Amino acid sequence: MPARASLISDVVYTCLPKGRDELRTGLHGLSPRARQLLQLVDGRRSATGFARIFPPPELVAYLALLEIGGFVAPQVAEPEPEDPPRALHALSTAATRDEFGRLREHLLVELLQRLGPAAESFALAVMRSTAIADLQRLVPAMAAAVEVGEGPEQAERFTRSLAEAARA
Repeated sequence: MPARASLISDVVYTCLPKGRDELRTGLHGLSPRARQLLQLVDGRRSATGFARIFPPPELVAYLALLEIGGFVAPQVAEPEPEDPPRALHALSTAATRDEFGRLREHLLVELLQRLGPAAESFALAVMRSTAIADLQRLVPAMAAAVEVGEGPEQAERFTRSLAEAARA
């Protein structure tokens, strides 16, 4: 696993209209901790600057929640044509280089796209995991949450997607 400092990408985020709306109304269901980070996003400070306030695994989970949820957007240069598209800009390239890192990123994206802010506790558990076995232990509870929110067919698709990602 990469060193803790390399877990976070040095990307700057901008607050989007949905983020400003959440700060004004609180109607999108973010937790107080996620809202705290959203308040700090100013378009100037990089993600690594937030690491003084949030521990790196927690920071990545919250940035992922905000990015996937459409509350913030990364300010990134245009990628080179040969660069693969990034699913989560909060995770550094080093953090997604190996099988575990890619699986963790895939799991975060899948969960946050499906469950939104309701996936916060799972996102935190995923980022605190240190091995594939830790992630595998989380899958039944995650699949159950997907089933409650989207039905049994979507829970099955979710589980299949994870199995395919683990084989890739």
